[in-house]
Amino acid sequence: MSFSAVTCHGCSVKERCTKREKNKGRILTLSPQRVHEARERRRAEQTTPTFQQRYAMLAGIEGSLSEGIRSHGLRHARYRGQSKTQLQAQAIAAAINLVRIRQMLQRTTLGLSP
Repeated sequence: MSFSAVTCHGCSVKERCTKREKNKGRILTLSPQRVHEARERRRAEQTTPTFQQRYAMLAGIEGSLSEGIRSHGLRHARYRGQSKTQLQAQAIAAAINLVRIRQMLQRTTLGLSP
């Protein structure tokens, strides 16, 4: 559902609305009721301690994968064949561990917590 700039400009609650460009109207997307209810249930589930514990573990894994991809080229295999590709992934994992050990030792030397 789209609102024209004229309609938005004259609205009494415009300041509470989502910020948009000054000369454009607001676009409002309405989902079917069952989709909206499913989304709300999922958002409520995400506030539970059980979900947050599971997500904390997942976030750590995602951080490690992200580091491997960004810093060590994990996404691109340099070799052909499954055994060589697995060896490359293991070497990258070892490199990540060495980088983390070095950072931990540097922090300990500076008197910071590892």
